[in-house]
Parts: sequence; C-alpha cells; structure tokens
Amino acid sequence: MPTSVLLVDAGLGKISALTEASDESPGSWTLQRAPSLRSALDVLTTRAFDCVVVDLDLPGADAEKTWDQLRDHAPDAALLALAEHHDLEHPGLALADDVLVHGNLASANARRAVLRTLRHFRLAGELRRVEESARLLSAIVDATPDAVFSTDSGGLITSWNRGAQQLYGYTAEEVSGRHVSILHPPGRDEYAPIVAVLVRGESVRGLETVRRAKDGRTVDVSITVCPVHDGAGALTGASVVARHISDRRELETELSRDRLSLADDLREALARGLLDVHYQPIVDVAGSRLTGFEALARWHHPARGDVPPGVFVPVAEHAGFVPELDRWVLTRACRDTTAARAEGRIPRDARVSVNLSARTLADPDLVGTVHDVLLTEGLPAHALVLEITETALMQDVATARRSLEGLRALGAGVALDDFGTGYSSLSFLRELPVTQVKIDRSFIADIVTDGEDLLITESIIDLARRLGLETVAEGVETESQLALLRRLGCASAQGHLWSRALPLDRVGSVQDCGAS
Repeated sequence: MPTSVLLVDAGLGKISALTEASDESPGSWTLQRAPSLRSALDVLTTRAFDCVVVDLDLPGADAEKTWDQLRDHAPDAALLALAEHHDLEHPGLALADDVLVHGNLASANARRAVLRTLRHFRLAGELRRVEESARLLSAIVDATPDAVFSTDSGGLITSWNRGAQQLYGYTAEEVSGRHVSILHPPGRDEYAPIVAVLVRGESVRGLETVRRAKDGRTVDVSITVCPVHDGAGALTGASVVARHISDRRELETELSRDRLSLADDLREALARGLLDVHYQPIVDVAGSRLTGFEALARWHHPARGDVPPGVFVPVAEHAGFVPELDRWVLTRACRDTTAARAEGRIPRDARVSVNLSARTLADPDLVGTVHDVLLTEGLPAHALVLEITETALMQDVATARRSLEGLRALGAGVALDDFGTGYSSLSFLRELPVTQVKIDRSFIADIVTDGEDLLITESIIDLARRLGLETVAEGVETESQLALLRRLGCASAQGHLWSRALPLDRVGSVQDCGAS
C-alpha cells in the first residue's frame, strides 16, 4: 500500500525535491499539497495521511497551538518539520516528531529520507505502546490481591508483586535472586515435580498446597504455574499466581460441620415423626377437575425455621438416609390419602404422587417395600403414582427397569419427572414401563412466548399421546399457559395457578384451593 504524504508549503519551491521524487516513483507513495496550515487542517478532516510535512516558513508554524491542531486532526500521522539550515533554532522544531533539512534533500534521496523518518516514527510509537502496555500490566499485577511472581529457569525469583509480599511477608528486595524453595515448608519441596511439568510445555493449574511465610507460619494456597519460553521454545522461567485459600477451607469446614449438624437434626426429626407432608393439586386441564396431588416433604426446624426441601433432601442424600426419608413420605402420603378417601374429602379416583430418589430406586427391595406400605395403610395400588427423575433412572438403567416393572405389576403408576432436562431422548420412552410423563417447569415458564419451548412441549405431548401415556405440565402459573396446554392436548397440570402445596385437608377440591 503506497505511503501517503501531505505537503504543507507556501508554494515557494522549497520541497520540489519531494514532488519530483513522487513523479519518479509512481505507485510507491502519494502526495497531496496544501498551501497553508488552515487548508491542511481542512484536508485532514476528510482524509488520513501517513505523514504530514510542514514548511517552517509558513505563518503559524512556530505556534504550539498549530501543532496541537495538526495532532488532533492527524493523530496517527508523523509530523515532520521542513527546515532550512539557518532555521535550526526555530520553535517549531521542538514541536514536530522529526526534522527534514531542505539542504539535504535532493530528488534522489528525498523519498528515502521521508520513509526513513516515517519508519523511525512508527517504531518509536510501537515502543511507546509496548512500554505503556507493560506499565499498565505491571500496575495491574501489582494491584491484584493474588500473589504473582516470576522465576528464571533455575528457580530464582525475578519479580514479586505486592500481593506476594502480603501473602508471604517478604519484600521484593528480600526475595529477588533467591530460590523459590524458600517458600516451601521443610519436607515439602515441590520444585522438581513442577519443573518437570513445565519442561513438557504444560502448566500446573489450581494446585492446592501449603507454603511457608517469612515468619515461619504455613499458609494454604492454590497455585498456578505457567512456563515462559524463549523464541526457540526453550524454558526460560515461570510465572506463578498463588491465592490464599485458608479462609475458604475454614468456610468449607464450617459448612461441613453445619451440614453434619443439620443431618443429625433431620435424622432425629424423621425418627420422631416431626416432618410434615404437603400436597400440590394436579388438575385435569380440560375441565380443571382435581385428579390427584403430589406429596412434598416439609420440615420446620425448631431453631432454623422452615428448611426448604432443596436443602434438607440433599443433606439426607449425602448422609445416606434418603431411602428412610422416602419411605417415611410414602407411608405418610398413603395414610393421608386413605383417610381422605374414606372421609370423602377427595374424589375417589384421585391419585397421590410420591417422589423416589435414585438411591431408593436402586434398592432391590423397593417393590416389596411399596407393597407392604400399601397393604399396611389400606391404599389401592392404582391410587399411587411413584415419580422418578431421568437422572435417577440413568444411574442404573437395568436395576431401575426391574423396579419399575415390579411397581407396574403391583398396579401402581410410574411417572417420569422433570422430563426433557435429563439424558434420555423422546424415543427412550418406548422402552420404559412408565404411565405418565411430567413436563418440566422450565419448558412451561415461557411456553407462550418462546417458540422453542412450545415446540419441545408439543413434541412431548404428541409422542406421549401416541404411546398411551398421560402428560402432566408442571409450574403452570397463568391462564394463557393453561389455554395453550389445553389446545396442545396436555392431560393434566399443576402449579400456583391453582395452589401451592398445602396440607391435604385443605386441598379437597380445586375450588377449595384457589390460587395462592
């Protein structure tokens, strides 16, 4: 691409050598002339140039304001002053990027002189940008709270930021030139294994270890070490970032203690029957008739207040007694439903849905357990639906399939919960002994406005209908969602449009529940 030059002169022939050079080298550079500084500013508002050459004999060429205006109009151009030998004391010389002496210009070397000056200008600009970037990077590194330092290929420390001083207690002067092993506690020298990784061209990331501070105390850190190579690819050093994690470990320890305490309290509440079960209505979409309800465990802790299921169920899973929790909820739900049926508080064909965890689903005695509970509580098997998630199902498909087939043989229904959020495909439904598909609330939330959610929901409903399966939409909150589900042919739904989960004696019918 040709070099573009704007010549600003009074037309006195002083820079004719430049115009002659342009004529002799067509295509290598382009020149445009401006007879005054004012006209030059006008030209610069419409076109960019690589270089602007200003004759110092022009009026105003000695004013700082003139050069400031030129720089504002041509921030990326080199500003060159063209001076006579006797002009070397001219004030404009100190304001330009470089100087061309008219007496040294001849047609043969005029172009070469301008290009050489332009190259120097660009190189100086690059150096300034690199220096500024290095300065900013250094300031950022020094301001970061993490410890950041570098070493040479022999492990000698070459740089040390403020965060490193705060973490380890050493100043930059105290560690400069010392081996990084001063930070390693006795008997924990990890230098050699880390270097072995760096030599392979790899980084050590997120290594949680212990380091020694200046005062002898140990600090828990997470470190990342990256290799630094020269142009030939040889290892020349390393950059290290270390983060203090003692606070995090203390927090993790405290959370672990809290989880254990909560698990103990939950286990006691379960043993003493201090939990409760609430029920969310499931309604027929076509006529909004109560067809069933989902049993959901509730726990009011004497000190913590209401503990959400999203908190205490994972605690039970982690502590290993979630099967006991599942059985308790199953027993209580069957008992409540039997009583409500006998008292006529719910329709005789209403069914209760109970969630089963992955661990319970994997229990080889699950079918026997459900049979015993149904028998003891006097609930017909067809009045019970057991809900499993795709995630639980996929943990052990073979065992889960056997359990589901046994539950179906009892006469209980089986619902695949949160469908569409797990691993299985729509076609997988053909192979499962399920009777019901529950469409996850994430698809229902934006079904009215999101075309993709609508398409997914419609596909689930269509396939379920062709396979003879019921569909239940979860999380229905608006009349427009209900109207759309009704149009799509969804069989049933549940959500806050009708009611949140309530004690069973308050469910009775949809009319009794109301939106809440």
